[in-house]
Amino acid sequence: MIWLMFLIACALVVLFTGLFFRTGRWSALLVAALWFACMSYEGLIYLHVLCEGDCNIRVDLLILWPVLFVVTVAVIFNVLKSRAMQKRRQADSSPTAE
Repeated sequence: MIWLMFLIACALVVLFTGLFFRTGRWSALLVAALWFACMSYEGLIYLHVLCEGDCNIRVDLLILWPVLFVVTVAVIFNVLKSRAMQKRRQADSSPTAE
């Protein structure tokens, strides 16, 4: 199970880093950094560096995952909104054929 979460976090790091290079939105890079930090944290938990013994009951996930979810969704909407506004401005600035 932890490997699936690790792979999802890796995919999101790559996705949001690519989104940053494509759009130049710093918020995408921030989310990529947050997912990288989460991925690193989960890896250290799995290797028993940050916890000793049984780490099955993890109260930190009650805060960590909802925060990551909200920030990720907010950045996706932010990027989509900025792209829609950019397309609208390009359509408004282009001459109309009469």
